[in-house]
Amino acid sequence: CHSSYLDAFQRLLLDKVDIAVCGVNINGKNIVLNNSQEENGIHDRAWLMVELIKRESVRGFLFNKAFSAEIVKNNKLFFDDSIHMCEDLVFCLNYAMYAKQIAFFNQGLYDYVIRQSSASQSKFNPKRMSVLEAYDQIEKIEATYGTNEGIRIAKYNRLVHCCRLFLMLRKQQGYEEKRLYLKDYIKRNIRDTGNVKTELK
Repeated sequence: CHSSYLDAFQRLLLDKVDIAVCGVNINGKNIVLNNSQEENGIHDRAWLMVELIKRESVRGFLFNKAFSAEIVKNNKLFFDDSIHMCEDLVFCLNYAMYAKQIAFFNQGLYDYVIRQSSASQSKFNPKRMSVLEAYDQIEKIEATYGTNEGIRIAKYNRLVHCCRLFLMLRKQQGYEEKRLYLKDYIKRNIRDTGNVKTELK
């Protein structure tokens, strides 16, 4: 039961905040604690912009966040129907541009189970290609409102997605142009990953 942690999280919300974020247990493991050792409390937009795109941090999930309906309505924030991968991250980053104070609680208050048969774990689907459009928007947001660290991580994440797509497309018919684009992008950026922990192998 998470009742005691929920009580502590609710106390954080006594302060006026624009978004509340908590940890999430994925298959029993609190992924937020892998990359984010921040203390519970109030943080700023720069912190959120980085934490949203860190792999295995608070990420762009919707289910571990509470948003302000006022911010969503006043700024006409919505999901891009043309994007089918990372669309939640694009929404969260667009929202973060209007968030000044963020309440953070690193205890996993949400339990999430990933099954191998789920849509996000399935093999290639043409809709997966929309992740490239998503990262066009993500990198633009980070370049405008984020930090150098956020820009670097976004570029690295895009590279990881490109590698995965390239491997998926090896035996697919009708994607030669996309394969050539992905191959060229990977060759140009494979060595420019900075100090981000790599999983390209």
